[in-house]
Order: sequence, then structure tokens, then C-alpha cells
Amino acid sequence: MSPWIRAAATLPSLATAGFIYWLSDGPLPEGTLPSFRFSDKAAHALAYGFLALTLLPALRIGAGLPRRITVRRALLLAVMYGAFDEVHQGWVPGREKDIGNFLADAAGASVAALAANYYWKKKECHEPLAATAD
Repeated sequence: MSPWIRAAATLPSLATAGFIYWLSDGPLPEGTLPSFRFSDKAAHALAYGFLALTLLPALRIGAGLPRRITVRRALLLAVMYGAFDEVHQGWVPGREKDIGNFLADAAGASVAALAANYYWKKKECHEPLAATAD
């Protein structure tokens, strides 16, 4: 596969990780999140679910990994980045590290990775068998 295609497959995950870092590197302005209970946890779950989804093509296309390893590594990388982000927020003025946010990160990444795995498995079951060479 072309190195350009492999590089392009990694760009969404890099952009998402950079955006998450940018959001967590300063105090959160008032009114940024909706004011319902656990809105911050929902935002964390969505952000890290999206990160896990963007890691899938980076690992599948960019690194050429098989499906099962791709899903596991995408989940692992997203959860590790969530842990890094919470530790990072402990040093940012106006922010604090929170185990609840980390658990929301892990939950969002897990749901996204498991949903993608389910979709891929289901798609593989319905694909016609490849023609055998004579």
C-alpha cells in the first residue's frame, strides 16, 4: 500500500488527539458544556469514543494490522491517552484530574471499539467467499 495512503489513514487520529490535548490544556470556559448532570462525563465518553474510531483506520490501514489486533490496540491506545490526559490536567491551572473522567474516557473508547468490532465481524460473515484459483 502507498505510504501516502498509510499516512493519510493516521491523520484523523492525530488531529483528534491534538484537539483533545488542546481542549484539556487550559481552563474550560463557562457555558462550554450543556448543564445537565454528568454532561462532562458524556463529553469525555464521546471524545474518546471518537478517538478510538479514528485509531482504527490508522492501525488497520496505516500499520496493516489484522482486525482483532486493530480493535484491541485502538482501545488500548485510546484508554492510555485518556490516562495521560487526566494526569496532564492535574498540572493545568483551572483543571483537575478526575478518575470519573478517566472511567468515562475508557467507557467511550470501549463502546466504540466493541461496536466497530461487531460491525466488522458482521460484515465479514456476509461477504461472499473469495473465488478460488484454478
